[in-house]
Order: sequence, then C-alpha cells, then structure tokens
Amino acid sequence: MVAFNSIYTNPAAYTALQSLNKINRNLDISQNRVASGLRVASALDNASSFSIAQGIRGEIAAIDSLQSNIAKVKGIVDYTLAAAEGISDLTVKLRAKFQEMASTVVHSKSAGRNWY
Repeated sequence: MVAFNSIYTNPAAYTALQSLNKINRNLDISQNRVASGLRVASALDNASSFSIAQGIRGEIAAIDSLQSNIAKVKGIVDYTLAAAEGISDLTVKLRAKFQEMASTVVHSKSAGRNWY
C-alpha cells in the first residue's frame, strides 16, 4: 500500500502552508510600503484610505505649485521694485538738473545775457 501524503490531505501541513502564504502576503505588503514610503500604496491595501491619500497628495501638489509660483512672482516684484527705485533716483537727479538750469537762466537774465 502506497501512502498518499499530499499537502491537502495532511492537516498540519495544510495549516502550515496557509500560514506561510499569509506571512508571504504580509511580507509583500510590508516590502511595498518600505519601497514606496507609503502606508497605503494602492487601492488594494485600503480603498477608502487610498482615496483620501490621493486627495491629500493632490492638495500637496497644488500647494507646491502655488509656492513655486509665489516665489516667481516675488522675484518679479523684487525686480520691478528695484527698477522703480532706479527710475525714482533718476527723476530726483533730473529735477536737480532742471532746477540748476532754471537757476542758471534766471541768473543770466538778471546779468543781462540772453541764452536764446
């Protein structure tokens, strides 16, 4: 008589196989979490948590984009402010030159000289 030892007919071996399969599934999940850095890496892990996580990831991406745009606008504003200060400085210098020219014309007329 041949002993028929199958894993499915041996209850202890079958229980050990189920336990090994469960351990392998849990190990795969843990490795996926470590590899991705995410507690819920896919909808298969936990559908509702994955949906919430995706929404949060979208909001984080939007905030990152806004921060980038704010930095660009700040650069433009800084450049524009520097240009406006330069124009203001030139305006002050022009006003001083015009006052100097007007003063010279007034003194010349009072001295009897004509510039025209």
